Amino acid sequence: MNNLSALRLELFFHSYKPKPLKTFIIRDPKTRKISKSDFRDRIVHHALINILEPIFDKVFIYDSYANRIGKGTTKAIERLKLFIIKVTKNNKRNTYCLKPDIKHYFETVNHEVLLNLIKRKIR
Repeated sequence: MNNLSALRLELFFHSYKPKPLKTFIIRDPKTRKISKSDFRDRIVHHALINILEPIFDKVFIYDSYANRIGKGTTKAIERLKLFIIKVTKNNKRNTYCLKPDIKHYFETVNHEVLLNLIKRKIR
């Protein structure tokens, strides 16, 4: 039996258990802790995205660009440039932009609350 077949059976029989995350530090430009999933867990993540993306994409605001089909960093920058031109009256007025960063955001998400929200949406 190959690895994908074994993973499929684990998922089918509800015996799948994700492996612990591999954590490392990067310093580019600031120090951040990065957590990386095991390869087989990333396969499961992609399968889940294939199911959840069509359900949740239609409720996201238009200007949400991270991890969305047809969006991404380049599109976000293009959209930001349009907003800057509009707000500054074609660069004739000063304007300000806030770039917030919630410290340890992903580490502090309440998974029980998140899973309950997902369950309510996919039923």
